[in-house]
Amino acid sequence: MYYEKDWVLRQINIIIQFVAKLVYKIDDIEYSPSGMPGLVSDKIYEKIKKLIGENKLNEAENELFEAMEARDGSFLLVALDFYQTLNRMTDKELVQCGFSRSEILDGLITVLNHLGVPYYSY
Repeated sequence: MYYEKDWVLRQINIIIQFVAKLVYKIDDIEYSPSGMPGLVSDKIYEKIKKLIGENKLNEAENELFEAMEARDGSFLLVALDFYQTLNRMTDKELVQCGFSRSEILDGLITVLNHLGVPYYSY
């Protein structure tokens, strides 16, 4: 079981790093709010960060999914930052929040497919 969790964790990291390099030409994902009034990505980022802080990971992911249609150019970066943040949590923290590592991978793939972003399949 541990090996499977470790494998999923690595797959998430690999996909995030691959997409970051492919789309943004960067090695590390970290969304920084622009401070521009009304920017959808900034609002989504602030909302999901707050929900993560409250251990409401399912609600945070739901907010992310709902915002996919009203996205701006930074939405993918927000999504990658979100899934990277979740992937850095321990298995115990994820379980306490009612979330799992496989849900992180599934959500990440859902966002990438919806946005038409290429990634390798495992």
